Amino acid sequence: LLPNLAAGPEVESLTLRTNFFQAIEGLDRHLHCQATHLLDHNGGVICSSNVAILRGDASTGFRWLDHITRFDVYTISLPRHPGVDKWGRYSTADARELVRQRVELAFAAAAARGVEVLVSSPLGLSRNCKHPPLEIADILHKAACNHMLIFDVIAVASASPSHGGQWWTEFANSFRFGRPPIDFGDPVYDVHAYANVLPFVKFQKSKPSVVPAPRELRRTFL
Repeated sequence: LLPNLAAGPEVESLTLRTNFFQAIEGLDRHLHCQATHLLDHNGGVICSSNVAILRGDASTGFRWLDHITRFDVYTISLPRHPGVDKWGRYSTADARELVRQRVELAFAAAAARGVEVLVSSPLGLSRNCKHPPLEIADILHKAACNHMLIFDVIAVASASPSHGGQWWTEFANSFRFGRPPIDFGDPVYDVHAYANVLPFVKFQKSKPSVVPAPRELRRTFL
């Protein structure tokens, strides 16, 4: 769980501006198990409470702040490269279900602790992860709808310069309203590709109809 500063500004800010790194150093000791096993194999969520923002951002030279703000950090584990198909979906239903379950668990854990404002990063969209953006936005949208009566504010925030432009607008709209229907296009059938595999149908010749001769009536007396 050591932070990777190359992952993006969110990890950099969390590491350099807060005391979250101190919680990571003694995480296994506090959990009485390996944190990676809890997150990866058991699909759990770790809550680090009372994380303090001690410094300003890079524009201020990370100066020490006069007033300390505290918040909770919820950590879940997602695969880095789950696979994406040509329509921008997860390549398998199991991959999408794994992400959905872990996001729902994080929302439920925050709700159980009485969190009022929940802010999520764009999960799986850092420099080291390649998740389908609209699928992530749709999963966050459904989780937010399931907990909309519990939290006062549910938001997605990012400080990464790469998170912008047209795809970020589509991501934001999918987070607010759900992913729009996918346009699969009109189906195209290649007749030549199936020319050699069509079953051979043998038509039976129709037999000539035979009209029976009229029956001759005979009278028999005993």
